[in-house]
Amino acid sequence: MSYSLKSIRHIGTSGVSETQKKIILIVNTISIITSLLALTAGTFLFMLTGKAAIGIAAYAEVGMFSSIIVMNHFKKYGVARIAIHIFQNATVLYFGLLFGKHVDVKLMIVFLGIIPLLLFTDKHVKITCSIITCMTLFILEYNYQYPIFEPISLSLHEERISRWVSLAVILFLVMVVVWFNEEDKRKANESLSHANHKLEQLTEQLQQSVASKAKYVQQITHEIRGPFNAIFSIAQQLLAKLPTLEHFKQFEEDIQTLNAGCYQTLTIINSALDLSKLEAGTYPVTLTTINVRSWINDITAIFQYIASHKQVTIKTTVRPSVPSYLKGDHEKLTRIVNNLLYNAIKFTSKNSTVTITVDSNEMFWSISVSDQGKGIAKKELDEAFKIFHSTSTNSAEGTGLGLYFVNETIGLLKGKIEVFSHPGQGCTFVTRFPLIATAPHVESPSDNGSIAQSNLKGKQILLIDDDLMQATYVKKYLESNGAVVHLAETGKESFNQLDKHRVDLIILDNTLPDTTGIEFLRALQKSHFDLIPVIMVTADNNIRREDAITAGACDYLLKPIILKELRAMAANCFQITPTEK
Repeated sequence: MSYSLKSIRHIGTSGVSETQKKIILIVNTISIITSLLALTAGTFLFMLTGKAAIGIAAYAEVGMFSSIIVMNHFKKYGVARIAIHIFQNATVLYFGLLFGKHVDVKLMIVFLGIIPLLLFTDKHVKITCSIITCMTLFILEYNYQYPIFEPISLSLHEERISRWVSLAVILFLVMVVVWFNEEDKRKANESLSHANHKLEQLTEQLQQSVASKAKYVQQITHEIRGPFNAIFSIAQQLLAKLPTLEHFKQFEEDIQTLNAGCYQTLTIINSALDLSKLEAGTYPVTLTTINVRSWINDITAIFQYIASHKQVTIKTTVRPSVPSYLKGDHEKLTRIVNNLLYNAIKFTSKNSTVTITVDSNEMFWSISVSDQGKGIAKKELDEAFKIFHSTSTNSAEGTGLGLYFVNETIGLLKGKIEVFSHPGQGCTFVTRFPLIATAPHVESPSDNGSIAQSNLKGKQILLIDDDLMQATYVKKYLESNGAVVHLAETGKESFNQLDKHRVDLIILDNTLPDTTGIEFLRALQKSHFDLIPVIMVTADNNIRREDAITAGACDYLLKPIILKELRAMAANCFQITPTEK
């Protein structure tokens, strides 16, 4: 019998989804229980009272609810769900009118109210079922107050037994639907708990993946920065020597192209590394004092190499309303402008102008970068700031990192960015940041005047770097600017050199065979050489400027080295007296 009932419960469940299978099982189970109750209770009451109206209705009820299982067998699932609700209402209405005041079938309303919640997901169907249930209740109550249909006559003994039987049937049916409801909630909670657990696992895996990717990108960029620093140094020195070396004139265009390529490569390397730090949540905001006019002029001076290769002019305008000094994250703001300016030069037309405008009001200061290229189509504007989205124009295609990084970094700085573009007329990116004006303070190369005004003549510089390929070209550049340079490859050798020479400045690489740059700085601070200014140079982007300054450095520079920036930093360090340091 048990196997037989189980088989009946599963009629119509083959080849359907789990959600639909659950509903079919509920419909079949309620139909079986209702049929069995009608058969047993109906037969009992018929034999007790001898009323044919009870027996005929009970057997008709068995037939109706059996037909619902047949409907599911023929895959008429929607009809079966609607039919079970209508049949239940019809049964309650019939027996309510039949027994009248002898039996209170209005308790079945609870049962009728829960069934639609279990069987239907559509809001309109649920509302319709609720209306049908309310109409059933209204008719029964109205007939109770104002009798229209004459109930059957029962003796006091028959009435008592009928009330207890009907009450047992009603409570059992209510318990069944309540059990289904609770079981549904339990399974839903289990599914939710399982989904949450799986989500936690996926989140943990994603975090590990992001951390691994960030570490990998940092390692790769660190390895790239080393040899690229040597290439970049050669390119910069060749460009610097062009005006004085007549036999290099025939290679002028090639040298300029080499420099432009180096700057472009540097932008890509920085974008990839910054993106990995953003995703890993290791990109903190550090506010410093920025000399706005010197800072923006230094950036445009560097990018003029790239622009000139494409016959593009960079026009810079700083409005009089802009304060001379502002508080901001020098590194991040420079990255933002670098990316926007790099894109503008890349996508503008040949023999055109890229315009940079710095403006301010009482609340914000802004940087706008405009080009004269083809512009960005309206349908692409919304996609422009998504990661790895790349726009192709005139065969120029990017990595898809720049604008995404710009947008995310501006968010970190509590700023906003807008894009204005008209096809065929170019594009303008406008960034806005909170205005924090401040007093002058020596903070970075851009804070102490133009990088072209530094003088290293006669200065004794100790260059500490175990990579002789890189160190050789930095040494040549410093010597070409009048400095006397001594080389050391280890921390121990560095202290020996300090004992031999009266050093004015130390340029220190962070990675040495016997120590780190940070540890060397700490050791230096404990020695009698603690007043010598130190510039920390590193290819490791995990070493922050604050870390270097805290350890005792005068300034910090990330490889590959832009030689003009190094020269400007050196000039700044020479102007800092021992008491100031």
